[in-house]
Amino acid sequence: MGFTISVAVKPVLKEFIECVHGSSTIVLKEDDLLSQKVKYILQRMPSDFIPVNHDPCSIKIEIGDVFMFKTRSGGCLFHADPQYRSFLNARLQHILAKELNKGFKEIMHNYVLAYARAGREQNEGIEDFCSVYNLTMNAITFDMLKKSWQRSDQYQMFKKLRITMSPANL
Repeated sequence: MGFTISVAVKPVLKEFIECVHGSSTIVLKEDDLLSQKVKYILQRMPSDFIPVNHDPCSIKIEIGDVFMFKTRSGGCLFHADPQYRSFLNARLQHILAKELNKGFKEIMHNYVLAYARAGREQNEGIEDFCSVYNLTMNAITFDMLKKSWQRSDQYQMFKKLRITMSPANL
């Protein structure tokens, strides 16, 4: 029997997760990188913990009761028992939200990089990304995505490639 944890995220990340997963709930799988991260940061619920109202800008992560992870000697079972490890404090929720946001940005940067490599406008790639993943401009602005793209490693790599492949350098 599994359980769910709630994690506060930015509105744009919630929209992205809803588009990718079909709802604001992520169901973890054994071989998923996110499940490996969540598994190790779960804590025991404090005895004085009082649940607060559900944040409208949060997602749920559904955790199964048993995870299998591989070791060199075969495999070990990790039991995610809600009695023992089913809680994330605010700091750990923030860390998990940052990981999810990093994954979102990596996908967006690679999406725009594919547009740029195809000789299309980077702005067009950002607009298409928002369209494909149903991101509204209420949650994020075009300029924020553009700045994120221009600060990314993918953009720097694209700039170097474009400079070395220019006709002046050939």
